[in-house]
Amino acid sequence: MDNEQEEKAKQEKTEKHIEKLEKYADSTQKAIEYSIERFDILIISLSSSSLVVSIGFVKNLFTDFKSIDTSLLKFSWLLFALALIMNLLSQVTGYFANRIDLDITNDIIRTKQGKDSKMNQICEQCIMSVLNTTTQALNLFSLFAFISGISVLIYFISNNV
Repeated sequence: MDNEQEEKAKQEKTEKHIEKLEKYADSTQKAIEYSIERFDILIISLSSSSLVVSIGFVKNLFTDFKSIDTSLLKFSWLLFALALIMNLLSQVTGYFANRIDLDITNDIIRTKQGKDSKMNQICEQCIMSVLNTTTQALNLFSLFAFISGISVLIYFISNNV
């Protein structure tokens, strides 16, 4: 009997531990989603702000643009604009990936209910995977473009002020 009770106590302890881990995993997933949402907002806000502030700052700081080389300044503006464009494109690819994911899930539910599938799930999953990879790449490139734009702008200002 003691052995049986010990096994039951171990199993209950394991089940409680698994339950705690599942709750932790859920909260971690929510934190990941929050970070992703904030990332997109930050890239768009910071890139837009950097573009606008640098244009205004340079207008007030430099009165004679003929005496300085503005190619680095224009390049930083291009990088900020690229960061915005790539982030907006990532929103589009992310939307379509989520839309396909929802369609696949609804189709799986249909088949579990005994109804015929309305799509080729393998093909749709492949498309979704490509869209997800594209979204991640666009987000990475938009971050790189933003950081590069800031760096180039700082370099330009430090050389011309």
